[in-house]
Amino acid sequence: NSTARGVTSDVDSLAEEVRLLQEALAALEAQRLGDAESACRRHRAGFPRGVLAVEFDAVEVLTACATHDRAAAEAKARALLAAGHGRNPAVQRLRTSCAAAAFESP
Repeated sequence: NSTARGVTSDVDSLAEEVRLLQEALAALEAQRLGDAESACRRHRAGFPRGVLAVEFDAVEVLTACATHDRAAAEAKARALLAAGHGRNPAVQRLRTSCAAAAFESP
């Protein structure tokens, strides 16, 4: 049944996205910033329209903060807000990051 195969494929894809996100977050927490960035790049390459794309973008903001690249962090956060992701919990958590200025009204 092609429908069942499609559902299985979607579930497998989501499971792989979750695994990559967990890898990225663990690397970020351990200050292995290169590994966090690598997980984000692998997600972008493997899942260009992934379900968890916004969460990976948020990890990229936090990684930029950790590398003291405030301008990049704020630019990425502004892009997330402009794309309508302001209510996403991962984006909301950025309010307490170095990119907090992106949430201020112009």
